[in-house]
Amino acid sequence: MRQNHRWITRVVGAPLALPADVAQEARRLMSESRAKNTQRAYAADWKVFAEWCAAQGRQPFPANPDTVAAYIVALSRGTVDRLQPAHPRKLSTITRHLATISVRHREAKENPVGHVAVREIMRGLRRDRRKAGEAPRRAAPADLATLKRLIAAIDASTIGGCQDRALLLLGFAAALRSASIVGINVEDVKDFGTHMTVTLREEKTRQTGEPRVVGFHSPDGPLSVRDAIRAWTRLACIKTGPLFRRVTGSGRIKDKRLGAWAVTRAVHRAAATAGLKVSTLRSHSLRAGFITEADANGASLTEIMKVTGQQRPETVLGYIRHTDAMRGSAATKVWGGVEKKK
Repeated sequence: MRQNHRWITRVVGAPLALPADVAQEARRLMSESRAKNTQRAYAADWKVFAEWCAAQGRQPFPANPDTVAAYIVALSRGTVDRLQPAHPRKLSTITRHLATISVRHREAKENPVGHVAVREIMRGLRRDRRKAGEAPRRAAPADLATLKRLIAAIDASTIGGCQDRALLLLGFAAALRSASIVGINVEDVKDFGTHMTVTLREEKTRQTGEPRVVGFHSPDGPLSVRDAIRAWTRLACIKTGPLFRRVTGSGRIKDKRLGAWAVTRAVHRAAATAGLKVSTLRSHSLRAGFITEADANGASLTEIMKVTGQQRPETVLGYIRHTDAMRGSAATKVWGGVEKKK
């Protein structure tokens, strides 16, 4: 019997000979292997690379190491899109572009990103940027004091304000990333009286396997997550589906869930009203603030990681900033002694 197989798709360098109906399902499952935000970022970065290659008369796939090396230089100089003045890309952006090219070339015979010359260029670029004082851009942690100011600045009597308050409080209490916040459904949040839980079905570092349940405390008063969520769901008449939804300018609540970008906008709105420095705060400030505050109050790495879902202790340590720098510091003891002598 003749088998009607076609070469449909490739995965990690290995071509798969599949019937058309099987290939369609295989493509669907492959598309689910990465989060939607990751897929969008890869698609956007590949578009930039392909357009640059076309302008330079180069081949984007399969690309050779010379092409990738030249692209790194163009990104570093900011001449990729011919903007005037030039817009040099940050090291983190260049690294992400290389990751996109690398993923795309897994089906090629050779991956140009792994070439020794490309690796050496990136190593030199990292040293060069470090000497120039470029540091990874980090969101300022929104500790409890900052969170109180943000919440106090929100007018919860409005539809938008009511949602912003619930969104910020839940994001802080459960130390959530923005994509996790907007991915929550009403039925994912449970209230057990003494504590609450939220079920996370997909996360940045855990896109497969069983959903993760995060337990958190809801204090009484203006920082009550319980009260904020109840107020929002009642006002919006939401019982199932996306917890946080898009709101039109006229105040109409849509069925479509918010995009991850909306969390930073909510933080910025509250920060601007509160008179805080907007440029230092964004969605990740909520997560960073929880970790910083938990550490300041004596929580262990294990306890913090149980909430955040992070798998590497060094990742958590990167968040612990102001408190860890001064805890047990000789400088604190010296100036503390001066104060006591006064």
